Amino acid sequence: MSNTATISQGQEILALQDELTGALIGLARSCGNNPKTENTDEIIVEGLVHTITNSNIGTTSLKAMIEKVREEKDTVAPDCAVCAAPCGNTSEYDVSNIWKHETDVRGVETAILFGIREMAAIISPAVVMGKTDAEVNGFFYKALCMISYGMSKEDLLPVVQELGEMNQKCRRLLGQV
Repeated sequence: MSNTATISQGQEILALQDELTGALIGLARSCGNNPKTENTDEIIVEGLVHTITNSNIGTTSLKAMIEKVREEKDTVAPDCAVCAAPCGNTSEYDVSNIWKHETDVRGVETAILFGIREMAAIISPAVVMGKTDAEVNGFFYKALCMISYGMSKEDLLPVVQELGEMNQKCRRLLGQV
């Protein structure tokens, strides 16, 4: 494979990871007003693991995961998919918006995003074995939503602090498996 093909494939993977992140945010937001299913938490964790840059997940797997997230969102909020007057509450987020924010805000948002990706990678083996934690799962939803709200650095910093606490909780949970 030539360097140009490798770069092109790498760019496609990054674009798909951003699309998946946006779809995950839409799913998390849809659970704000609708009950999640028994699969939603696992799909959120699995999706976040797929967004880790060095995860070696190819384009086919990423596209399948995006579809899985969208199907779950349609299951959680079925009326939203056919709504004649969409409110935007469950819309997918355009992750490129993060790069348009002020440097300080962008730094905090990316810290949250990369932090929850790391948390998902840590907790994924426990989730596969059926060991979950409601507080950790709730934090994934909260963090994904907070990234999309266009908040100030000051409003986002408590989420970063909570991220550290949840990260430690994931590590303890994994140690119990």
